[in-house]
Amino acid sequence: MGGDSLLASQVISRVIDVFRIEVPLRSLFEMPTVADMAAVVQRNVAKHAKPEAIERVLQR
Repeated sequence: MGGDSLLASQVISRVIDVFRIEVPLRSLFEMPTVADMAAVVQRNVAKHAKPEAIERVLQR
């Protein structure tokens, strides 16, 4: 893995830890901006998150 791939893995790992959703690594490369990635996270959270998980994120 190159440096960009390692950083991407770290970002995806953090997203999974914080939001408790599954996000494929390739989505980070397909979504070139933070706004695009935020939209992916938001869609996944809306589909899969439990209310208590949403509350936990909002309290941060």
